[in-house]
Amino acid sequence: MRDKKIGIPILLVVLTNVFVLIGVSSNRSGPPDAHLVLTERELSLSKIDDENSGMFLNINWDLPVFNLYNARHTETEYLDQEKLDEFGWDCPLEIRDTHHPCYHYRSSVKAYIVLEFGGEPWEKWLESQKKELESKQRALEKAENKNSRRTLEEDMERIRNIPTVKSRLFAVDFSPDPLKLRARYPDPSRFIILPGLIRMYYNLLKKEPVNKDNRGYRLRASINDILINKIYVPDEFHEFFETQVKAMPSPFTSYGFVLHKITPDTRPRFQATVNFGKRYEPWIESVALFQ
Repeated sequence: MRDKKIGIPILLVVLTNVFVLIGVSSNRSGPPDAHLVLTERELSLSKIDDENSGMFLNINWDLPVFNLYNARHTETEYLDQEKLDEFGWDCPLEIRDTHHPCYHYRSSVKAYIVLEFGGEPWEKWLESQKKELESKQRALEKAENKNSRRTLEEDMERIRNIPTVKSRLFAVDFSPDPLKLRARYPDPSRFIILPGLIRMYYNLLKKEPVNKDNRGYRLRASINDILINKIYVPDEFHEFFETQVKAMPSPFTSYGFVLHKITPDTRPRFQATVNFGKRYEPWIESVALFQ
């Protein structure tokens, strides 16, 4: 009887490992859904402690809206009727006040998120940084206080340096159907599809009043989370990160970078070739020092 009690947990472990291996095999069968070479800008090395010998790369992403002191915004653009129909959301795009039953809807729903590498979102982000730099320059020319000038100069230096460390992955679309997204974004070397959570909510309209009595509310969505946000580092690559990558000083952290440590010479330490399989799960094909 005792042998049976001991054997059951062992059997459960074996079965769990079998199912994991089946899932991995299924994910990697056939050509990958996406195949990209990403750097430490997009893949930050997680911390490793004595209790956990596992090593992971965190996937860093953003929306095209970016602020110097608020590295990630999760709000998307306002929703349209086509997007509502995709999810089967039975709510109007606009409501007059907070008494509408849809206003209090806050549940998250499963969706697939498209991350674009570089491209138009990255160019728009660079343009926004250029405008921000010009705005800081105008403020600097008018500043009379010594402390204000120093703060503005520091901000300008950071804005100039950020493009060398900022992730170039931007969330550009979402849908309940990953196949539709892949048809819409067919380039596997530019677009990644990952499972995530979306929450819709109503945002106060300040400039587009619904009627003369109140300003109304417009439906929009936020990305609550991307569910697969880490990539496991196989044992065969541990030595590379432990002996080569960690030996190099860097402002990069587990989840991005430290602003005040960035210099004009800052560069990523490594790059990795990453595949995303049929189940939209990533794995590392190869790693190398950044070139």
